[in-house]
Amino acid sequence: SVFEYYHSTGFCQQIAKSQAFESLTLAIIALNAAWLAIEADLNDEMVVTGATSLVQVVESFFCVYFTVEWVVRFGAFRNKRHVFKDMWFVFDSVLLLLMICEIWVLALLANVMSKSVSAVFGSNTPIMRVVRLMKLGRIARITKLIWAWPELLNLCKGLALALRAVMTTLALVCIFIYIFAIVFRQLSRGTSLETNMFDSMPSAMKYLLLSGTVPDHMDIITEDLGPSSWILASIYFIFLLVVSFTVLNLLVGVLVNVVAVVTAMEHEVRLVQKFKEELPGMMLLMDEDNNQEISKRDLKSMLFNPEACAALQAVGVDPVGLVDFTDFLFEDEDAVVPIDDLLDLLLQLRGSNAAMVK
Repeated sequence: SVFEYYHSTGFCQQIAKSQAFESLTLAIIALNAAWLAIEADLNDEMVVTGATSLVQVVESFFCVYFTVEWVVRFGAFRNKRHVFKDMWFVFDSVLLLLMICEIWVLALLANVMSKSVSAVFGSNTPIMRVVRLMKLGRIARITKLIWAWPELLNLCKGLALALRAVMTTLALVCIFIYIFAIVFRQLSRGTSLETNMFDSMPSAMKYLLLSGTVPDHMDIITEDLGPSSWILASIYFIFLLVVSFTVLNLLVGVLVNVVAVVTAMEHEVRLVQKFKEELPGMMLLMDEDNNQEISKRDLKSMLFNPEACAALQAVGVDPVGLVDFTDFLFEDEDAVVPIDDLLDLLLQLRGSNAAMVK
């Protein structure tokens, strides 16, 4: 744990180690994630100086809180060089630096020059593109929410483990697209198809890729987004691959797994219920005293009954092994065990049960 690098005493380490501080930080991150969507509609300016008062106040609030959080965590480290051993602290430091540059440094620069930043540097210069990237970088803080949500974290780890299989599948798709693009390029020569779809290898591969993977969204990519920005068209295509193919197929896999688990549980319940309905009747036949209790001799007699052995084998209990285990179930020859207790003991001797140390 990163706490081993903290001071053992002090104000900062006490706050940094507290569960309340961690919960508050996660709540602020969640609010910041929600605010990003609101701010995207309310604010068209690249820096906060040109935005409304509400945007300026909220943006400054988040920047102040994350700065205070960083100072508290930094002050908690006993040796400041150990901050690089905490990857989350390094990650938050980078995001905080981008946030300070975007909200405070650029605003200060605009006030000093008495102009808007876009008026100074232009609206589509490399510097303004960096500003846009800084705004998008704040989205990365959502990963801390995913890390704090075990179910989401498990799904992300599952995606990571399946990444190699997914990339291999995509490579196979690309190979097929390349082969068929050559086929269509050769066979469509001199026809209207060559002009409209297969006039070159890149065009043929693009058409086959979009029509084969996302046919319902092909017009959006080629006609709506493509002419305006190939970057947006590419991002939209990646979004479709991630959401439609990866996440939704993962959901299908989860549902299939849940159905399989529920089916196995229901089968197990029915099997145990049938076992508890059939075996007591056979035990009662062996119960010479009719006292709802089974002795060692009664159990051994029952094991010579083919129907009783079949019932035991149906739930995974080995009748042959049970013969050797009777000395453990009955400490002496005269000992008796109630039928209900004996049924529970027999179910514990199933071969499918995992071994446990008590």
